[in-house]
Amino acid sequence: KRWDFAKYISFLLTFVTITFLFGGFLIATLSIFDIVYTTSGLLFLNFEIPLSLFVVPIWIYSVLVNKIYHFVISRIRYSKLTYNATIYTASGHYNLTAFLDTGNELTDSDGSPVLVMELKTFCKVFKDFPLQKLLMNGVDDNLLVGAHYINVDTVNSKEKMLVFRVEKLVLHNTAGDSSYNNVMVGLSRRNFNDYNLILHKNLCG
Repeated sequence: KRWDFAKYISFLLTFVTITFLFGGFLIATLSIFDIVYTTSGLLFLNFEIPLSLFVVPIWIYSVLVNKIYHFVISRIRYSKLTYNATIYTASGHYNLTAFLDTGNELTDSDGSPVLVMELKTFCKVFKDFPLQKLLMNGVDDNLLVGAHYINVDTVNSKEKMLVFRVEKLVLHNTAGDSSYNNVMVGLSRRNFNDYNLILHKNLCG
């Protein structure tokens, strides 16, 4: 019931906001072209106004509103799939931003879910790691716990991805923390934009 009332208020505010924006857009158009009108209902005093004068601004306004709407919705969906996370390694713990990718089905050879870490974060967590080993795919268990390579399908071919183990992953949210031990993490050779770690789709299920 409380959620229904909140949705009603949200839709009402959205409707009022769009109405005022639309009205303001029309008034601005009339003012730019020095068209005389009455503020009561926008009753035009001169009728020699081309229809395109209103069709074009309305079309522009509709496109802008549509883009803003989809941007807001995408950010809301993104925020619901984003977690504050902490990973624990032998050298300490690190606070990261993790994104739950419902399309990430990457698994290890034993079927364990594999998370994906960006290269920049890897370099921060594992300082002084020999990067030449990364370039030559020469990382083994002596350098990283549980290090090995798995084949990953890409658009054009198959690539080898370095996979290693971290001691623990903790996801923080308002419902409480979720802890996972001995988590396998794959290394991406590129950097992400708004997050450091991509979660497996089944990890939070």
